[in-house]
Amino acid sequence: MVKLYDAKEIAQWFINRAAMDAEMFFGEYMTNLKLQKLLYFAQGFSFAINNRPLFKEELQAWQHGPVVPSIYCIYKVCKAEPIEDVNPVEIDEETSVLLELVYKHFGIYSASKLRNISHEQMPYKKHFKENVPNIKIPNADIREEFLKNRESLIREFNDEHTELLNFAETCYLNSVPKMKDKILEEENDLVEVDWKNEL
Repeated sequence: MVKLYDAKEIAQWFINRAAMDAEMFFGEYMTNLKLQKLLYFAQGFSFAINNRPLFKEELQAWQHGPVVPSIYCIYKVCKAEPIEDVNPVEIDEETSVLLELVYKHFGIYSASKLRNISHEQMPYKKHFKENVPNIKIPNADIREEFLKNRESLIREFNDEHTELLNFAETCYLNSVPKMKDKILEEENDLVEVDWKNEL
C-alpha cells in the first residue's frame, strides 16, 4: 500500500525537483504560490491513480487558489521569491513516479498559470468565497474532479512508469545531495550535514 504522507514531505520533493531543474536545465526554483498548486494537483492525481489521498493535510480555497495552510505558513517568509531550501526526503518509488507525472504535466507552467487552471476547476469554484477565510476543499470534491481523467492518467502512469522512475532515480535522487553541498559551499557553511536526521 502507498504511504499516506505529510504534506511537508511532498512539498520538499517539489522544491528539490524544481531546484534540480534550475541547476541542470536552466529552469526556475519553486515559489510558494506554485508549490501550493502542485500540492493540489498531486492530491488530485493520487485520487485518480490510487483512489486515495497522497497527504493527510486539508486544502483550503484561498484567493489565489487551493492552499495547504501549514505549508503556506512554512514558506510565507519567501513571499514570491524562490525557495532554495533543498533537503533530501524519502519518497517511495510509486509515489516518485506519480510526482514526476504531476511535474511533467504542471511543472512547466508559471505559478500564475497554475493558479488560473485551479480557479477553473470545480473544487475551487464550488468552495471559494471572497473575504471568507479557511474554507476547506473536501477531498471528495478533489477526487470527483480528477476521476474524470482516471483512465488516461492510469494509462500514462503505467506506460511511462519505468521512464519516470529512472528519471527520478538518476537525476533527482543523485542531484539533491550535490545541490545541497553546492549551497553549503556558497554560504561558506562548514557544518557537517547529517542527511538521515534532516527530514
